[in-house]
Amino acid sequence: MLSNSILLGAVILPLLVSAYILRRLKVFSSASLANAPQRPNRLTLLDVFLPIAAALTAPVVVLAATRSITLANDGVDAAAALVIVFFVSRHFTDGRRGLGISSNGMGRAIRFGAALYVGVMPWLLICEVISAILQKKLLNEKERTHPVLKKLEHVHSFQGIFSLVVMICVIAPIAEELFFRGVVQTLIIKTIAWFKGGQPRALLPTVNDRRMGIVIAAAIFASMHLLVASHTWSWLPPLFLLGIALGYAYERTGSLWADITIHAMFNGLAVVLILSGAATPATTRPTPEQFVPKAIPRMPVAPPLPLNHADGKTVIALNFLQP
Repeated sequence: MLSNSILLGAVILPLLVSAYILRRLKVFSSASLANAPQRPNRLTLLDVFLPIAAALTAPVVVLAATRSITLANDGVDAAAALVIVFFVSRHFTDGRRGLGISSNGMGRAIRFGAALYVGVMPWLLICEVISAILQKKLLNEKERTHPVLKKLEHVHSFQGIFSLVVMICVIAPIAEELFFRGVVQTLIIKTIAWFKGGQPRALLPTVNDRRMGIVIAAAIFASMHLLVASHTWSWLPPLFLLGIALGYAYERTGSLWADITIHAMFNGLAVVLILSGAATPATTRPTPEQFVPKAIPRMPVAPPLPLNHADGKTVIALNFLQP
């Protein structure tokens, strides 16, 4: 009886804290987006294809020049991010400030992102648990080995693990938020405003335009991770919910630093859970079901390394399309 009460309290308390934080942040107030910063821009589909082309080209060029798989891995996210920062940002009226990567208001955006992450985290966990149960009962799909765990099986040094953590928790969040929120979501919202008869030059979106754009961008974000990172279907709902939170944070603050903070904290928690059970040698390393406590679901973080080795061949994947 006492254990059931403790378990119930462990579930209810985080939800109450979440509700308090989200209420304090005024997440459910329509005025929160009505008064949000505008991002006038001249983005086109070309601005979407440029980072993708850079991400596809970079590992081939770096690998040919240096013969270093590690540098080629790092080049994927870095290439996409650099293209967006130095080229795509020019299509925003206010440049990098309009894109949301200037130092103005950076601290405030980081604090907002951290608070929003704490507010939505319980719901992400609940979403993952429910979808995992439905996957097992309805689809009868077996749980796959976590992508990051597969990468850790080939890492045997502290330097290798550190490099992997930096890729997941720093480089990937920066590159992905620049692409999915800074470019894709902004272009979607602009397109929606244009189709609804927005102003021909500025194309300033309404609150409903932003909400629709957030949902569509979140669906693309989750779907791309499912396709590129080979996640199971149970990870699709929590990734979609994460995309909603990231999209809202960007529209609310006009700063990508809020999104990068949420994304880094999300990936960081997943890495901590994985490394806590992946510190043993590869030959005796437990399966995901063994090293992750059953009360804590595995978070759907994608592998940061774009070069996978299978049958002696090197396959290049879109690394920056990860959580």
